[in-house]
Amino acid sequence: DHLQAIFAELVAQAEPLTAGKEAKFLKGLTAVDGTLLPALPKVAWALWRDDTHRAAKLHLHFAVVKGVPSSATITAGNGNEKKQLRAVLEAGHLYVDDRSYVEFQL
Repeated sequence: DHLQAIFAELVAQAEPLTAGKEAKFLKGLTAVDGTLLPALPKVAWALWRDDTHRAAKLHLHFAVVKGVPSSATITAGNGNEKKQLRAVLEAGHLYVDDRSYVEFQL
């Protein structure tokens, strides 16, 4: 919790890499990715499928205009990316991801 508070403060202090109307319109542009990270075999919570498959997953949100990560969460390797994204969505952001996270209901 302390590290997340420090992280949030640093992100808030970051200046946009661009100025003008582009920065204004893209202010909430957030790139989202979930990346599987191999973990040390001694990390019991990282058990993914069996004793030979241990990993952690980094769920990263990147503030494109500022050029810095804006949010990061680490889960077990089989952490559900859709559930993690739903848990941290914020109003006023345009999220861009590397696969379809959205579930449409008509």
